[in-house]
Amino acid sequence: MTVVDYKDIEKLHTERSLQCQKNKGEGDACMNSWRNDAAGAIVWGTRQFLQRNAKLTFYGWYAADLVPGHQLQLLNPDESRTFATVNMHGTRLYILEGTVPRGAPAPGLFQQSLMFLDEKGNSIRYRNYYSPTYSDEWTFPAPPPPRAR
Repeated sequence: MTVVDYKDIEKLHTERSLQCQKNKGEGDACMNSWRNDAAGAIVWGTRQFLQRNAKLTFYGWYAADLVPGHQLQLLNPDESRTFATVNMHGTRLYILEGTVPRGAPAPGLFQQSLMFLDEKGNSIRYRNYYSPTYSDEWTFPAPPPPRAR
């Protein structure tokens, strides 16, 4: 399991953007794109698996306790199989990966055992699908929708 905490992403991107502008960088080179990086974290985590020397045998949408993510299955060159899930909750990206040798049962319990806990250690189960980019941890609410006439 790998956990990447994005909590300082706004600060880090702002510092990089200001340094770029100070060095007379131009256009998009100095853009502060921290929101894009946070919103694309699941895609980034999934892409790490897709770049491996392995055959993708399953790729789909997935949710653990109504926290959406991606689920993958790979067939490796040695015929072992890798099962993985990538989810984001709050400011953290969770990447779970289990590999089994050829002929062994799938590590389904491992990749499906992910639970999210609140600050008191109690399990969280949402009533609706959770959105990592519009949660309380981030400070950029979506603008109001346009009104139809």
